[in-house]
Amino acid sequence: MVTADPDLSKFDKFVTVGSPPSRNPSLYTKKIPKFILDSRLRFPDAILLTCVGSFYEAYFDQAIEVAELLNIKQAKYQFSGQAYPFAGFPTSSLQKHLKTLVNEHNRVVAIAEQIPIDEDLERRIVRIITPGTITDETLIEDESHNYLLSIHKNQLAWLDVSTGSYFHTTCKGGKNELMDEICRISPKEIITSADSSFHIPPDSKAAKLSILVTKIRNPDNSIIPPEDLTAEKLIGIYIKRNLLPSRAATQPLCVDAARYLKLDAEAIDSLEIIRTQNGKSTAGSLLSTVSRTLTRPGKRLLRDRIISPSRVPAIIQSRLDLVEKLVVNHISREDIQDTLKDIEEIDYVRLLQRFNLGQGTIQDLISILRILKAIKAINLTLSGLDIPPRFACHLALEELIADAIGDLNKPRSQTASEELSIEEAKDFFSPVVWNVRFK
Repeated sequence: MVTADPDLSKFDKFVTVGSPPSRNPSLYTKKIPKFILDSRLRFPDAILLTCVGSFYEAYFDQAIEVAELLNIKQAKYQFSGQAYPFAGFPTSSLQKHLKTLVNEHNRVVAIAEQIPIDEDLERRIVRIITPGTITDETLIEDESHNYLLSIHKNQLAWLDVSTGSYFHTTCKGGKNELMDEICRISPKEIITSADSSFHIPPDSKAAKLSILVTKIRNPDNSIIPPEDLTAEKLIGIYIKRNLLPSRAATQPLCVDAARYLKLDAEAIDSLEIIRTQNGKSTAGSLLSTVSRTLTRPGKRLLRDRIISPSRVPAIIQSRLDLVEKLVVNHISREDIQDTLKDIEEIDYVRLLQRFNLGQGTIQDLISILRILKAIKAINLTLSGLDIPPRFACHLALEELIADAIGDLNKPRSQTASEELSIEEAKDFFSPVVWNVRFK
């Protein structure tokens, strides 16, 4: 007769196919099963992909789900004399399968890597990927933001971790206005506190967007008492739990609703302003029809201006004046277009944020230098049209970045100053100021 171990029963919900840990205690003594069970308890809502050799593998009940979602073969793996479900794929296929799991099926994925420690290998969860916290450009649409929206009472805060764009506002018009705001922001994921009653009505326009709604369980009341909780603090908690640096969410900009024309969900849907009425495709929408932008930040900025048109006469007039000068001076306009074509594959804003997150590389710095040279050329062209310069903050970066890249042949005694230069460059890339500059 097998006696159940009550201390291991907390893991049983993760192993319903095969003998559960409470009835097979030796399972928890094995290195890989123990790591998987502990990790599942730590991140119960995430699909855990564990790197083993040159494969990412899923075990126990999740192997069944992963095999079905990715259309890969499910097998059996022997642990402590028992057969358990197992599925895996080569590490080279990770990006393709993350697109399927996160983008297509709205799943949260935890990535566990092998870390060499002395002569052994230790496994650690190094990334938590959710639809609203993606930083990898290969998983993000070029032409749209990837917003994480936090809702707490009548407060809204939304952050694009990949660009650093971060905003907040209040919603005082009740549920209908809230659904309108959701359609305008078009987040990939919404977070609320565990006790929130928020839900997206299945018959609403927002339901077409297939947004993942995540309730944050048990915020740390010792740090943030429930009465002090805000939409911004919820984002801070979620960023920390998903193993992202605190720099990912800095001070948000307040959206002044009086400065923009508010389009409700019905208008956005019926007029097919940014997507067709099926809620999925942008092809055939007003945005796709009028867009002639070349760069990725330009495409996102055009979307923002179409979905939230300015109501400030001075801003509208200044834009019209700029357009008029570029229409009349077609040679200058074509020079600017040719310059932009040379850099259209580089997402400048996401490069800046990559450094802010501590993920930038030397190659990224070189790409930014290419952008800055293009900005110099455009600035020169615009100055010839008597258009006030607006690129000073960008041009100031070039010398700093050149110093940060440094000479690979420098003696080791200069390593500390080289690292300091990179830290200074990261401060320049902080979205606290770049949010403003790109608006």
